Amino acid sequence: NLHGKRNEVFTRLRELQTTLEYFHFGYVEPAPGEAELGFQIPRDLFHNDLPGFIKELRDLELIIKFFSEAELGQYEPAQVGSISTTDPLVFLAMAEPVAKAIGLAVSWAVATWLGVEQIRKLRAETAKLQSFSEEEVENIFGTKIKQEIKAAVDAKVAEILANSKASKTKHPELGAHLTKALEALLAKIERGMTIELRIGPAPEDDDAADDAAD
Repeated sequence: NLHGKRNEVFTRLRELQTTLEYFHFGYVEPAPGEAELGFQIPRDLFHNDLPGFIKELRDLELIIKFFSEAELGQYEPAQVGSISTTDPLVFLAMAEPVAKAIGLAVSWAVATWLGVEQIRKLRAETAKLQSFSEEEVENIFGTKIKQEIKAAVDAKVAEILANSKASKTKHPELGAHLTKALEALLAKIERGMTIELRIGPAPEDDDAADDAAD
């Protein structure tokens, strides 16, 4: 009986998939060598205010710009893909190395906040003790949180620059820009922004070139 119900569910899902494809629902798969990043921007970040929303998009443009310069040695503007509403979800197409670098930075940001959350929990527990004033708690744990974030950002910037294709003469300026980009990512992720990575299929092997080589 369960097996029969399971088959019926899958049949219905296949029918739904066919219907959605007929009406062109879904998204265009990135081309080989390209990728898309989907930025879901919570309305709390811009409070339904158009200038605030424009600022969020400009922040994303700068983040992509600085990572593009680091990964490619030059700025390649992203192309606008699909856009959905409610909490705006904006997909931006870009070179695969740039998208992957930003995706790794997002993973880094999440891991950084997990570490900070442990310190925040300790701060909350310490604040319950009468032996510590509010000022003492903030001086101890607030300062430690800022130090941890700065150390994490500095280490990540150094890691990106070590593998950067940008000219070494540009590293000091680019490092400052990347610092701002990573700090912006940390702030936006803490406030609820989610980022989705889509990568195109691997390029097909050139059989003709292989035959010629043989």
